[in-house]
Amino acid sequence: MTTRHIVNRGLPERSKLQFFFPNTIEAEEYFVVTLPFFENPRIRERKKARYQSYQTISRSSNLYSYLGADSRQFTVEFNMTLDHILDSGDIHMERYMPMERGEFNQEGARSRFFKQRSAEEHNSPAARLATQFTALSTVKDSARQVMNSDFMQRGVLSEEDTAEYISNKYGVDSPRSRQEAADQQNELQYRTDYFENDIHTSIGSPQVAQTAVEDLKLKAIDVIIYWVNIIRSSVIGHAGNPLYGPPIVRLTHGILYEDVPCICKDYSLSYNENAGFNLDTLLPRQLKITMKLEENRTGDFGVFDATSRNSRVRDNLAGWESVVTNNTRSGDPGSGGVTT
Repeated sequence: MTTRHIVNRGLPERSKLQFFFPNTIEAEEYFVVTLPFFENPRIRERKKARYQSYQTISRSSNLYSYLGADSRQFTVEFNMTLDHILDSGDIHMERYMPMERGEFNQEGARSRFFKQRSAEEHNSPAARLATQFTALSTVKDSARQVMNSDFMQRGVLSEEDTAEYISNKYGVDSPRSRQEAADQQNELQYRTDYFENDIHTSIGSPQVAQTAVEDLKLKAIDVIIYWVNIIRSSVIGHAGNPLYGPPIVRLTHGILYEDVPCICKDYSLSYNENAGFNLDTLLPRQLKITMKLEENRTGDFGVFDATSRNSRVRDNLAGWESVVTNNTRSGDPGSGGVTT
């Protein structure tokens, strides 16, 4: 979030999950999707050593042989709150959309997803559901009833119940006089809308600004639903080719977790009913997600080096020597300052 009074913390850039899906065309490359954290995640970590114990005769203490250790386990809990994401002012969400590596065209993939198309083409789930909602005869009849109510005539309704808003959204005629409509336009000038800093004054009339806000909101909903489906995809493989399993999920959260490669063993999705729902799509305004990850360190089965430009070398197994004797003082792949 960027305002005159708060310095942007850059959380989405520094705290995120990256999903590396196998590329069915280029075996050495991946299809990468970034899911940023707009709110601080809650991460719990645990790891367990494996020992063989020996109970010898006449000895008052066991003897142990070290057999290895289980992978680190992470429980990552985070929220996706629609209003928070909108209020952050980050309308350039295409940066988080799938990046295709290898022979794919990255910009082409992004432009295909964000290309504005008609609702009839059903390419935008949010726009499609919003159109279906406002087209319901019962909804239109209710909108007309509100338009003719005494509350509307006295102007005591909220912003989203005003005559102009209802007329534009539901496609019903407004009974208001031209002077009242002009007054309503003046009132719209003083509204504080989402993306206030990004919808520039050159955008034109308040009606155009309102339409732009609604379009951005629907686009944000589309991206949130896409992220939800990416999470759902983190535990399934390729339907046409079982050789391609679930993606590798790389966890980044500041200095504590630096590009840690994991597999997702389990996820759960719920929502905060008290936060309400988006009227057009019935999307809960606050989604609550829990993912259970386990660290997956294979690399090229060589020596770990966090400063290597080769991601496979950085993903090699790290022992205590990486903390005690290496300059990075860490076993995380991203601790050497090289990003994936």
